[in-house]
Amino acid sequence: MFIYTGIVGSSDHPIEPSVLVGCLIGVVSGYSYERFKDFKLPEYIQFFGGPRFVPLFVSILSLIFSIGMVGLAPHLETGLIRLGHIVDSAGGFGVFLYGFLHRILVVFGLHHLLNHVFWFQVGGYETAGGGMVYGDLPRFLPATRLPALSWPVCIRR
Repeated sequence: MFIYTGIVGSSDHPIEPSVLVGCLIGVVSGYSYERFKDFKLPEYIQFFGGPRFVPLFVSILSLIFSIGMVGLAPHLETGLIRLGHIVDSAGGFGVFLYGFLHRILVVFGLHHLLNHVFWFQVGGYETAGGGMVYGDLPRFLPATRLPALSWPVCIRR
């Protein structure tokens, strides 16, 4: 986090790590493993070949990606906020569209990509202190700490 804070400290926009970026790095890591698992290097550095080459390659690629994301993240944030407004203004059709896409993606195991965008990115509100909170779960979970909404402590049989 120290390196991240140093890179973002030089940026004009407050940027936070997001689940979307984690998913993208995961996809790149999986693709890199499939591509470089049998990668051969010269004999004297072969220790770093094959599957051991993948973390080296992905770390260098992630550094380049993170430098690019410092400039791209504000535009992604604006796009996700607009997507939240579009889904919100669509009313029932927006809910239908989310449910339809969710059920189609469940078959392939990719529904988490859609869930994480809506759970942690789309939509937001400003707190009393002036901070922004994005996504459904960060807005919902503080409400569960209220006494009126707390879960039952014991279940009677």
